[in-house]
Amino acid sequence: MYKSISAIKRNARHLSLDNFVCRRVLVKSGWKDISREVCLEDSDVDAIADIVTKGCRVDTLRRVRTALRNLDDIDSAGILSRLTYDKRHGWSYVAGQDYTAEMRTLRKVLIVGV
Repeated sequence: MYKSISAIKRNARHLSLDNFVCRRVLVKSGWKDISREVCLEDSDVDAIADIVTKGCRVDTLRRVRTALRNLDDIDSAGILSRLTYDKRHGWSYVAGQDYTAEMRTLRKVLIVGV
């Protein structure tokens, strides 16, 4: 079981926001649990919020940041797996066909739930 975000980032084969919500991560030796005590660092919250709330109102930014600090309140959704972490590039979003609509859906999942 992983108890620090730095160890998760260092050892994960693929890391997405959904991994933190589901509390499981794939490493070289297989799937491992993430401790409930592990939360996103402020730099992670800021980076994800910047991606998801670009062009939004301040209130939306505040609500997304609050949601990201309370991962247990977020329901797992497939769109969360598109927010990925890469050791070289940090957090990014892998867009499908309609980036704008996907950002709207992503904000809804984070703020309201599925």
